[in-house]
Amino acid sequence: MSCDQHNDELNQLLINLSRRLLQYVGETCPWTDRPEVESTIEELVASQKADIAKLVHLLLDRNWIVDFGTYPTNYTDLHFVAFDYLLNEIVEGEAQTVADLEATIKSQADDPIVVLLLEEILTNQKQVVERLEGCTRTEKASQKA
Repeated sequence: MSCDQHNDELNQLLINLSRRLLQYVGETCPWTDRPEVESTIEELVASQKADIAKLVHLLLDRNWIVDFGTYPTNYTDLHFVAFDYLLNEIVEGEAQTVADLEATIKSQADDPIVVLLLEEILTNQKQVVERLEGCTRTEKASQKA
C-alpha cells in the first residue's frame, strides 16, 4: 500500500472517530437527570478527543491535509429521543469504531509506528465502550427503580 493510501485510510479513520455520535452528543449537551452519567459522557468525549488529536498530529507530521468530515445529518433526528435510546445508539457507534480500528490496524501492518498508535487508541476505545455499556446498565437499573 502506498504512503498516500495509508494516509487516506488514516484520515478516513479520523473522520469516523471524530464524527461518531459520541462526539456529536458532546457538542449538543443532551439532558439527563443522572449527573454521574452526564459526567461520564463528558469524560469519554474528552478522552476520545485526545485520541483524535493523536491521529491529527500523525497526519500533519506526514504533511497530509487533514479532512475532518461532517456529522451525518440523521443525528439531528436524535435531539428529542429518550436518553436510554441515545445511549444505545452511542454504544453501537463506538463498537463500530472499535471494528474500524481493528481493520485499520490489519491494513497498516507494514507501518509499525501507525500500528503502535492505533493499538493505543484501540485500547482507549474499548474502555470507552465498556464505560458506555456501564452507563446503559445504570440507566436501565434507574428506570426499573
